[in-house]
Amino acid sequence: MQSSELYKGFLVEPLVYQVKDTALRAIGVLPSRMYQASVRITDVKAAKSSVSKLPPRPDFNCIGDARRAAERFGRDLVDRLPAEAEREVS
Repeated sequence: MQSSELYKGFLVEPLVYQVKDTALRAIGVLPSRMYQASVRITDVKAAKSSVSKLPPRPDFNCIGDARRAAERFGRDLVDRLPAEAEREVS
């Protein structure tokens, strides 16, 4: 499975990590579901990148769900970029 993808001239890389949140554990969230996700978006022509964190979600059933959510989030962020930014990297 690919861990990053080129989307409209931007490299979208999901970043998934397990958290040890005692508050989540206290409300019954299983440790295997305690993942957070971010996405790194790199403008490949300008060699600039930024990282955006997804809102906290205790409902990822597995690490794969968190990764797929990060990929979707990253593509959505790229889609919302101003048209000039997309044109410059094309």
